[in-house]
Amino acid sequence: MGFRDMSERGGMLYARMPEPAAVPLGGIKVVTVMPGAVRKGASTVSAIYLLLDRDTGKPLAILDGEALTFRRTAAASALAARYLARPDSQTLLLVGTGGLAPWMAQAHAELNPSIKRILIWGRSIDKAESVARKLTLRIAAERALKILSIPDVEEAVLQSDVISCATTSKTPIIHGVWVKPGTHIDLVGGFRPDMREADDEAVFRSRLFVDTRAGALSEAGDILGPVTAGVIGLNHVMGELADLVRGTRTGRKDTSDITMFKSVGTALEDLAAAETVLRSS
Repeated sequence: MGFRDMSERGGMLYARMPEPAAVPLGGIKVVTVMPGAVRKGASTVSAIYLLLDRDTGKPLAILDGEALTFRRTAAASALAARYLARPDSQTLLLVGTGGLAPWMAQAHAELNPSIKRILIWGRSIDKAESVARKLTLRIAAERALKILSIPDVEEAVLQSDVISCATTSKTPIIHGVWVKPGTHIDLVGGFRPDMREADDEAVFRSRLFVDTRAGALSEAGDILGPVTAGVIGLNHVMGELADLVRGTRTGRKDTSDITMFKSVGTALEDLAAAETVLRSS
């Protein structure tokens, strides 16, 4: 990933191109991360994705990169949860109230039919209530789900079987001392070394898996922080999402295990999602 500093405007500009893959397509994603945009009623993250024929370079599609990212990020986390969350998990906690939040909740709920309740926590209770209302309209009518906002994050963590974080926090929100045995923690918001969603103890207590080692070990503050502090070693990362899917690594071994999936995003997921859109159009 390459980037240009736009900190004077409250954000960064990213350009990402996937590694060569054994498919006839390629793609480029341009992303802006502008925390100050919310003050003007815009999204923090905006993006476009250009899908190309790899042999000729001919553009095949221009896609809404934000919509693509929301869906593929949620899909990857829900897929990881198939291998890492307890199959009898009933309470899902969604931490964060941004544009990604409803997609995370919907994906986890759809791929884990045992989920009966979704808790929403955010720094703004008004935003948390708004997300809860939107989710109720979107998915609660299809399933008997109880969806509600909750003001106390510690209380929410103590009640939850699956915790999905989608924030831009630079300080830990999830503390290991709160996490009960058997919980699965999904961290998708922190994509820079200075960003954290879980504290060192939460990471230390977890069976930790990542989307890709290369990305996580260069970008994920939730891993780099405890590594730098000497709390964990690099071997604490037990495998990638691909290892779980292939069956070459065991995710959850016991109902009491605390598991964690940390993703920072990978260009291959963008390409796969864009190819899916093209094939279905």
